[in-house]
Amino acid sequence: MSSPVSSPEDLFEMNKKKFLEMRPKLLRTLQYIDKYVAIVDSDQDKVKLAKRIYSHRGYIPMYIGKVSKEERYCELHSPEKP
Repeated sequence: MSSPVSSPEDLFEMNKKKFLEMRPKLLRTLQYIDKYVAIVDSDQDKVKLAKRIYSHRGYIPMYIGKVSKEERYCELHSPEKP
């Protein structure tokens, strides 16, 4: 049984950890190569992906990683609600 997520930072780190654990499998799956992946969705465009997730789930912390042979990491913070 997993422990509850206690903060936005915990949720972000949990999603990042899941992505990194899944990355080797994603690299073997052609449909994800050179796409940005969040634990719940994927897209070629990370901005479209983030907007789609925000529209369905609200402004939640999320980790979006690109599935490619190159390892490159960038953190984007959630936009503030208007």
